[in-house]
Amino acid sequence: FGPDKEEKKRNAAETAVACVETALTCAERPSSNTHAKAHCIKGRAYSFLQGQERQAEELLSKALKLNPQLVEAWNALGEVYWNQQSYAQARTAFEQALELCGP
Repeated sequence: FGPDKEEKKRNAAETAVACVETALTCAERPSSNTHAKAHCIKGRAYSFLQGQERQAEELLSKALKLNPQLVEAWNALGEVYWNQQSYAQARTAFEQALELCGP
């Protein structure tokens, strides 16, 4: 990434969020599952940015309220908690993701 690593990550995250917003705007009556996946993608994008952990957590939590079966959101939420050193919450999220994956 080089010396402008954070700026490049921020630009990539903003591009991802803009793409999701455009897709939702273009979709005719998107389902709650589509909204859940959109929140998941946006939360994942923000999870890569320093100082945006709270926003990432909020978006991922919204995704899981819309679709509690969304493995990707549970895993991403676990990573957010892990990076915040909230290990008990991270473990819970990772266990939920694993449980949804099945045997």
